[in-house]
Amino acid sequence: MEYLAIRKPEEIELCIERANEYGEGEEAKGKEPNYGAIYRKAINEGWHTSYADKKAKKETIEAAKRKQKQQDDEAAKSEATKIQEQKEWLESTIATFAALSEDRKEELRKAYASTLSDIIRKSFDKDKEKAPMHRMKFARFFAEQHGNA
Repeated sequence: MEYLAIRKPEEIELCIERANEYGEGEEAKGKEPNYGAIYRKAINEGWHTSYADKKAKKETIEAAKRKQKQQDDEAAKSEATKIQEQKEWLESTIATFAALSEDRKEELRKAYASTLSDIIRKSFDKDKEKAPMHRMKFARFFAEQHGNA
């Protein structure tokens, strides 16, 4: 009742939490804390104010970390979805190209090769649209040509 006369119950609770933290620190140093005295001092001196600020700051930081993690998770999921969509588009586009006649495929290959420098054209001439370096670029080129045809 003595403590309730000078502090609200939630303030006393914070004082005790802070006093427990202090006592645990003393124990870690090898000292035997007198919790009764520590509680009395904490409540009388109002340790709840600094502890409440510390606790609020910690909660704010933790909330910011949770929010950042959620944003990072959403960004990663979005990126994974985007990559999957690009992969599906690429496979579909290459499949459409593969279904063309050999003459039309050769026309498109020559048209694409004409847009390349001599050094880069050598890798295309060797593996055609299957070359990893050219696969996506060729698919985009084909999509543009096929869409216009």
